[in-house]
Amino acid sequence: MALNVILSKPETMFKARIVSIKDEIDKVLLALHAAEALHVKEVKELRPIEKEIVEKKKTELEDLLKIVDRFLGYVKKEHVIEVKEKIEPYTIPELLEKYGEPVKQIFSKLQILAKKLSNTESLKEKTSETLKYLELIAKKFPTLKLRDMNYEGDVVFSKTIVLPVEREEDFMKKVGGIVQFMVEEPTPDMHEKVIVIVGLKRDFQHVKPVLRDLNIKIIDIPSEVKPLSEYVKELKEKLKEYESEYVETSKELEKLVEENLNQVIVLRIILENEVAKLSVLEKAVGAKYISVIEGWVPESLRKKLLYELHNNVKYFYISFTEPCKEEIPPTKMKNLKILNYFEPLVKFYGVPKYTEWDPTPIVAYSFAVFFGIMLGDVVYGLALFLAVRYVLDKLVENPESENYLLFKRMLYVSSAAAVVGGILFGSYMGDTFSRIGIKIPPLAPELINPLNLIIASMIIGLVHVNVAHFLGFIRAIKERDKVIIANKIGLFLIQIFGIPYILYTMINYPILPIPGEAYEKLIYGVFVGIGFLAYSQFLAMRFFGTFMWIFDITGLLGDVMSYTRLAGVSLATVYLASSFNLMCEMVINGVNSLVPGIIGLVLGGIAGAAVFGIGHLLNFVLGIIGPFIHALRLCFVEFLPKFYEGGGEEYSPLKLIIRRRLVIRPS
Repeated sequence: MALNVILSKPETMFKARIVSIKDEIDKVLLALHAAEALHVKEVKELRPIEKEIVEKKKTELEDLLKIVDRFLGYVKKEHVIEVKEKIEPYTIPELLEKYGEPVKQIFSKLQILAKKLSNTESLKEKTSETLKYLELIAKKFPTLKLRDMNYEGDVVFSKTIVLPVEREEDFMKKVGGIVQFMVEEPTPDMHEKVIVIVGLKRDFQHVKPVLRDLNIKIIDIPSEVKPLSEYVKELKEKLKEYESEYVETSKELEKLVEENLNQVIVLRIILENEVAKLSVLEKAVGAKYISVIEGWVPESLRKKLLYELHNNVKYFYISFTEPCKEEIPPTKMKNLKILNYFEPLVKFYGVPKYTEWDPTPIVAYSFAVFFGIMLGDVVYGLALFLAVRYVLDKLVENPESENYLLFKRMLYVSSAAAVVGGILFGSYMGDTFSRIGIKIPPLAPELINPLNLIIASMIIGLVHVNVAHFLGFIRAIKERDKVIIANKIGLFLIQIFGIPYILYTMINYPILPIPGEAYEKLIYGVFVGIGFLAYSQFLAMRFFGTFMWIFDITGLLGDVMSYTRLAGVSLATVYLASSFNLMCEMVINGVNSLVPGIIGLVLGGIAGAAVFGIGHLLNFVLGIIGPFIHALRLCFVEFLPKFYEGGGEEYSPLKLIIRRRLVIRPS
């Protein structure tokens, strides 16, 4: 917003590609007319890729639907969901964008928690099972070392196994003469036995496949010199930790599901509808019964376009993509309401490119101030307002065109500026009021002095021109243009050091709080500035450029001096008005002297009124044309070329144009 009151950026544009079946193309056009949002561009390619686009989008949505269904698989209890989100056909793309990516991210978190829960549950079950078996042995052999229960040495080995009773006979047949039972404890249900087997290391390779074939579990026990009773205690502590972690993770998972269930449900409703619609469109694409319209849509009108399409068209697919580097979208200027009245002026100079600054705000201030200073009369300003309100429409063919309406409002603002200027100068049709005895003092009496007004005009010019140079400097930095950067630095240095130096040495007017002798040294700063100018011209023109820097200085001086027209036109308006007042007075007095009495007074009044009316009408017309042209010139010649290029394409959407007034002339 802060930037929009100085310079603005054109509105962000998206490339819209609308795919629909041919039978519905009329409905698509109806929707585009109603939306007034699509700047249509030529579709250079209509190819099988349209089928790929629709299929790809359908696949993406189906994959997202699978994610949603997997998410809902984690719901552990019944929920009653009230969908409060307003789901309309035109809001579906916006809702997909709103919920699609967040749900993917939520599902990723959900998977992490689910995996953590699964691992914790696996560890809990494994620990619980191990503990169940080892507690049986620990009751009778608490001091038994873990190393004795799980050992593989060079000569002997030991393993702790869980042997189902029904497989004991088979096990003994195959390895009975090879291993010995060091410990043997049955489980409480008598279906299994926990056995510590020992044997020679060379026989272990024969025992391993038997254990595997009979599906006999080997209990995982660390081979440590630690009593079994102590290890059992450790397992109990671990089991508590796993149970606690399992409960916490379960709660976290449940909370994540419940907090996001509503938006997942909304997304599922949207996806079901979109997939069904694309399925129909996919068949149409495959059958080649398809139409494609492509164009540019401003960000602010995307929703309106979608609304109209969904209201009018049953089967379509629309995609929005940002412009690539090779594409130059049309420009839709985006300014504050009162500032956009001045957009026609900028368009007259050149529509800003999509990637360029829009200078409408600063041109609006500049033009209004310049016009107000030069017309600078309260009565003329009010007369301009009335003329625009009641006369101007009759002079144009299409008084309803958008640009004309903006231009008309710009003149309203300009007339208000003229009224303000008139109040500052105390001008009411020149000195008309003071001649009839009505004294209205000016708010800025010092500006009535012509010399002061000329000085003020030059100061305005100096500031205005340097604002333009500064904006050009910023643009050059963005574009890394060394020539312009060096040139602008040179101009700034010459002014920063040169203006105080000239004012002090020529008219003994110090404007800096420095000693008098320091002013003499400012000339060195001027030389540095000249060096930058010469360097910039050398980069641009090589040898011949070293002599061209002088034209930069004279050009700057000429630009600033050009603003004295503000004082000249303003004084001309006031003096002409006063001259016509004087002529009116002279005519009245002359007629009275020639024809004395009531008749002379009446004739003198009529003649004086004619001179007064014609004179002020002429001055009013000149007072509008002159300030308008000169204000325009200061903006177009002295200001804009220093930083603004233009040459963009104006955003022109497809819409119904209904003119309420037509002028038909004979051929």
